[in-house]
Amino acid sequence: MVEKRYLAGLRLQEQVRRDLFVSVAYTYAHIRNAGRVEGLSGDDHLARFEIAYNY
Repeated sequence: MVEKRYLAGLRLQEQVRRDLFVSVAYTYAHIRNAGRVEGLSGDDHLARFEIAYNY
């Protein structure tokens, strides 16, 4: 039995000022046969908000 993973994601980034960035990211993962157990599936959602300042 083979574990299969399907990933999809999106990242949006905006430069607010010269050294200030704001970004939002989302990732979705679907796993079939998780841990090589037949019929065991799972979904994972990850949302991330980041502020980056360069000095």
